[in-house]
Amino acid sequence: MKILALATAFLGVAFAAQAQNWAADVPLLSCDGIPCIDAMLGNGVTGRMMIDSGDLISVVDSKDGAAIGFGPDDMKDGQIVKAAHTTATVAGARLDNVPAVAFPLDADIAKTEMPHVRGSLTYTAFKDRILQIDFVRRRVRISAVLAAPVPCAAPCADLHLITFGKQGPNILVADGFALNGQPITAQIDTAYTGSLLIYDASVDKLGLADLSKAAAKSDRFAFTDGGVDMRKSTAQSVTFGGQPLAANATLYFATPGVHQPDALFDGTVGLVLMQDKIVTFDLHDMKFAMAAG
Repeated sequence: MKILALATAFLGVAFAAQAQNWAADVPLLSCDGIPCIDAMLGNGVTGRMMIDSGDLISVVDSKDGAAIGFGPDDMKDGQIVKAAHTTATVAGARLDNVPAVAFPLDADIAKTEMPHVRGSLTYTAFKDRILQIDFVRRRVRISAVLAAPVPCAAPCADLHLITFGKQGPNILVADGFALNGQPITAQIDTAYTGSLLIYDASVDKLGLADLSKAAAKSDRFAFTDGGVDMRKSTAQSVTFGGQPLAANATLYFATPGVHQPDALFDGTVGLVLMQDKIVTFDLHDMKFAMAAG
């Protein structure tokens, strides 16, 4: 891709002022259906890394722990107590102070609880940068570190760090979504291969009790919560910034195996609703955009 020409032509939909300053513009790849890119973590952990906007800390397999600076002192009684702070290299972009840990990733891949990847890059790897996942043109773009605000073109909404449950880690939750015309707050999770999941605490609030009770059939999601079923129904409409994302989209409800956020937000938006969009995370100004291509 001719970065300057095409960025100028296409990126007016979101963060156009930053278009000429991408530090990396690389192919968007698919790892068992999950967005991934070619990258290097630490000193030589090179290969396909999944982009996981729904998690806090990047990961590699245990065999690669030394290469990211993760060692025995970062474990206690078999539990991770401290993350390493390593580097990630994506084409011309060097990302510093990336929180990362090593655990038996290959074992989870063998159990089909993780996609076939060398590691992951979570949202904290892109601190103070813009991360743009262009599902239309199959590109991933990363800005340089931002020193000043960048205009956010509509549709755009605030992005928040909210704990997943009262004792959980910070995750990315956006305003701007609506389900059947009612505003909702939703986690943005690029490792969730479904559409929109609504958590139990928001079912009554959103008038979905009858739909939830009638949702007998389910789908399986291998890479969420170690593999879980979610009961499915149908939404009349799902929008972002007033713009339609899907009509008659599949709507999911939690089963007992799904972790719940203790009513701190309403749902999780997954890849089905992103697949034909340009999705932009501004992790400096904490803004989120989701636009048609």
